[in-house]
Amino acid sequence: MLVTNSILLDIPLFLLALLLLLYAYLSRNFKYWKRRGIPFFQPNILVGNFIDVLKFEKCPGEQVADFYRRCDGPYVGVFLVDKPVLLVKDLELARNVLVRDFHHFTDNAFARRPGDISTFMLPFMRGDDWRMYKKFNTPAFSRSAVKSMYFASMIAAGEELTEYIDNRLADSSSKGLINCKKLGEMFSVDSVVSSVFGVKANAFREENSIFRKMARGMFDYADLKRNFSISAYILYPKLVDWLGLNLIDPAAEKLFKKEFFEIVRQKTNGESNGDGLIDLLMKWRRDPSFREQYVDLDDDKMVAQAITFFLAAFEGTTSVISFALYEMAKNPSIQERLRLEISQIPPDQNLFDYISDMTYLDMVFKETTRKYPPVPMFNRMCTSDYKVPGSSMVIEKGTTVFVSTLGIHNDPEYFPEPELFDPERFSEANVRKIKPGTFMPFADGGRSCMGQKFGTMSVKVALIKSLEHYRVSLRDDSQNVMKFNSQAYIICPADDKVILKFEKL
Repeated sequence: MLVTNSILLDIPLFLLALLLLLYAYLSRNFKYWKRRGIPFFQPNILVGNFIDVLKFEKCPGEQVADFYRRCDGPYVGVFLVDKPVLLVKDLELARNVLVRDFHHFTDNAFARRPGDISTFMLPFMRGDDWRMYKKFNTPAFSRSAVKSMYFASMIAAGEELTEYIDNRLADSSSKGLINCKKLGEMFSVDSVVSSVFGVKANAFREENSIFRKMARGMFDYADLKRNFSISAYILYPKLVDWLGLNLIDPAAEKLFKKEFFEIVRQKTNGESNGDGLIDLLMKWRRDPSFREQYVDLDDDKMVAQAITFFLAAFEGTTSVISFALYEMAKNPSIQERLRLEISQIPPDQNLFDYISDMTYLDMVFKETTRKYPPVPMFNRMCTSDYKVPGSSMVIEKGTTVFVSTLGIHNDPEYFPEPELFDPERFSEANVRKIKPGTFMPFADGGRSCMGQKFGTMSVKVALIKSLEHYRVSLRDDSQNVMKFNSQAYIICPADDKVILKFEKL
């Protein structure tokens, strides 16, 4: 049926009507914050407020930190495509969301797609499932587990790191230059794989070792398709279902499973005696009381716990190592003071406890994670309507709430001259001045990162081994400004490179 007497006029009118309907659908939520009297940043059709992330000009953490800086009130509304999200800037409200009133915000707002391995991974679980899996996973991430099960792997990886640096320096063509992002990656692969699988990864010795391939498959930021999938899980859950996206690269997941179950077979047959997370998982799987109290660990559930550990311990550790060495190169006096403390480590000591008590090393670690937080932003889903104390505002059930760690850590109100690297912020005299809730590199509250104890000790061991016998310096003045990788979903160096000059002492 024609609207006009001419098909040439009807076709453009029909297309125009379709465009108007599409625009109305895509912008249907854009007045959400206005109707509630909450300030918001004007969104764009199709992308909301995250156009820089979709164009890979900023990583999500940088984008949210930019919103934080531009916000001049306690909170501001933004949009993920068409989904309303509340960015909280007020510190007390952020503490309520994360800690005090956590029972209203127990879930992460990540995507969940049935059939994907992520449905059994702790960060992506919700409700009672999350509580149960957190309860039985907690011992595997405890301080005692790091000390008894994983610390020896870190020390072994540290020895491999030292040998690698020596070999590089012996090669005159290297000119003493080492990519510290790659150095951190190899250390982390050796340390994490030994801790998870109880076997040697040989990451420093074999460029194309199976475990380095596995890590690259999970963290290949140059792969735009992979980055899109990960960003969708974190920021655009609807796209995950619509497009059938996988959190882990299918080839990397297949490789991980193959290695995992080959090692399970070896351990079952007594062919491998290493001690790692995999041994704990196998013990749980055989234990009838564990199945009755928690869950029957089938193949996918077992692998998911190992992948969770791998993800939690690997990439954040890698980047923090490279950032810390970069700041040591930029700040020679800090480097020398840290080296002096390292030189005083006595032989034949309980090394784990001694490293844990090293004051200046801890200050350097904390200042590194203050300036470059491994978790630059985090989200929480409101699981029941929440009335904001002291106001009439209600955060509705299902609303996603963002908190910007990168924004808070670099806010001059909390950390004067935040661009300066100053470990003295965390000295015994000054640490009491830090306002509660302003330093949370691994998030805070019930959903804080379970791998933080492992990651903290890993970075400290890597720094000790990197600086004990070597001086590190910048290659040239062009390195005075650190740029972040805009294609990554966490804070890490641009182009996966932090090339520094090493000198044997």
